[in-house]
Amino acid sequence: MPKLETLGNAYDQDTYLQTFQGYSKFHFETDKNTIDRLNNIVFEKIKTQELENIHLAPPEFIDFDNRYFTYRAEGGAHHDDISMEDFLISRRAFSERSSIEGLKSQKIYLWSSETGQKIMHWPVYKCLVAEVELDNNTYILSMSQWKKVSSDFKEKIESYVDQITSNQSPYLPANVRIWDAQKQQNREEVYNQIAYEAEENLFLFDKAKVQIAGEKIYEVCDLLHSDKSLIHVKRLKSGAASISHLFLQGKFYSDAFVTDQKCRESMRNHITENHNDKAIQSFIEILPTDRNEIITNDYKVVFCISTDRNTPNINHLPFMAKYELMHSHKHINQALGFKCEYKLVTVLLGAP
Repeated sequence: MPKLETLGNAYDQDTYLQTFQGYSKFHFETDKNTIDRLNNIVFEKIKTQELENIHLAPPEFIDFDNRYFTYRAEGGAHHDDISMEDFLISRRAFSERSSIEGLKSQKIYLWSSETGQKIMHWPVYKCLVAEVELDNNTYILSMSQWKKVSSDFKEKIESYVDQITSNQSPYLPANVRIWDAQKQQNREEVYNQIAYEAEENLFLFDKAKVQIAGEKIYEVCDLLHSDKSLIHVKRLKSGAASISHLFLQGKFYSDAFVTDQKCRESMRNHITENHNDKAIQSFIEILPTDRNEIITNDYKVVFCISTDRNTPNINHLPFMAKYELMHSHKHINQALGFKCEYKLVTVLLGAP
């Protein structure tokens, strides 16, 4: 049949690689023995709570507003997001007979906080994202599929990340405690508040409601410095999810800052309405209404990554986080013209 012949010819084409150039660098693993070995490795790491390169993430795009997660079909604690740590707390200890198959049958549930109704659920294994080394190769588990990373592609990404400038600004403090006594959690906003209060040339945008594309729901950055630095802060936890989100967020907000006049106007309004007697003229001046007044090379995007490691190093990031950092840096620096740097800071966790 002509239609089948057309579909067959389309299946054999590789023109998609011109648009999705990185796709060929991730090879789907099909060997059952290799998959079993990889599953065994990641399950042992979960059992022993070696979670540095393992995390949970919803396997599809969802609206986090008015949603919560549970690890039980009925009852159980409500969570704003899913994490391997919370999942392990919610279940009984693993037995000698436990295996990866248990993670394929156990579920994570998504609920509406408005109606209390269950929206959907997924197997834990489908939400599992992991990075594993086996036989000198790097494998990534995502969406229940193992993929092997091309060695030359990995070297290319790591070489690129090594060349990104490390920010040396003294106004992003290290060794501060980020424990929120009221919420009984380590919180990024504690770090942002401490930095803001200690430096007169920083303005706080964490939790701001800045307008982008007609919606006034965005932060744009966590901190704005009068030296024209837009600073995004995120704590490095297990896996790549939170940090990868940081880089994508920086890319999205940088685009909006340049192209959306309402974004800059909304930033100016936030400063005017929330100055708390701090001098604001130096901040207002770097947020011109007219796009033609913005020389992007004068501005800097800083990814501030906090960690409890005593000697943080950019090479400690999971591979997929480095992958997202490379792509975001290329867009911010090469396409938009901003300077783009990272800052690694050690923070103290837990109650004093």
